[in-house]
Amino acid sequence: MDLKPGNIRKGIRKNSVSSLPFISTLLTIYTAYLALDLYWPRIPLLSSLLKYAGILFCFLYVMRTCHFIKKFPSSGRGPDTLPSLPQGAKYTDRSPVLLLSFFVVLFSDYFLLFTHHAVAGVILFALIQVLYFIYHSGIKKIPAFFIFTIVTALPLMAVIIGFFRLRGLLPIAAAIYMAMLLVNVFFAIRIAAVQKTAGSVLFAVGLILYCLCDLNVGLINAAAFFSGSTPHGLDILAASLCRRICGFFVWMFYLPAQAMMALSLTCQTSSRPSGVKR
Repeated sequence: MDLKPGNIRKGIRKNSVSSLPFISTLLTIYTAYLALDLYWPRIPLLSSLLKYAGILFCFLYVMRTCHFIKKFPSSGRGPDTLPSLPQGAKYTDRSPVLLLSFFVVLFSDYFLLFTHHAVAGVILFALIQVLYFIYHSGIKKIPAFFIFTIVTALPLMAVIIGFFRLRGLLPIAAAIYMAMLLVNVFFAIRIAAVQKTAGSVLFAVGLILYCLCDLNVGLINAAAFFSGSTPHGLDILAASLCRRICGFFVWMFYLPAQAMMALSLTCQTSSRPSGVKR
């Protein structure tokens, strides 16, 4: 393939314009299932199918972007040269890691949307957080992240389970997952502040939306985590209206989070290469 700067710029522009159908389609799906959840909550299956379609569409978009990246291999001046790096510097293509995370999301969301196997879904989301960390940090030695996560998660898990006398595997899995998510948010914000690229900022925003989504998931399931009666002041979380409101906010934040992460890959490859003048 001819890797002249002019051809590279044409490919970048084509990839940027192709994001418009993705965004418009995702907005249509997003509006449709939010309207169903708000005005027609008695047909949850249709809403769940639309939600899953949105996640599937994000996966297909990331897969298409990964294919685009492979068409423009590293040349020292192509789309895989980040503006935040020194001129001519290259970075390792980690787009397959993000693609793998979206592939695992298809299974985790299937468990959470269409089955009662919430523990399996949470465990898979913990794996996804590991993949996110690999993608945005560029870490090569995975054991270092696992050690840091375990050191962070175990005390948090012990405090939560001991203080509230929680029982079951779900609170344990959720505590480990939340520790991983918070670690990712911290590093993503730090990386975005250093790189100041659209891709890094979108990824950090996506993880923040993830946190807002999971906050509402926790509020929905808080009452079920306690072995005895719900502590005073938290019994309102068991009310059907509160659960419905929190359920609405879960997917109000979740699909945009996935979209931000998918678009972060496109913005990363669509950034103006260092040393190439327009």
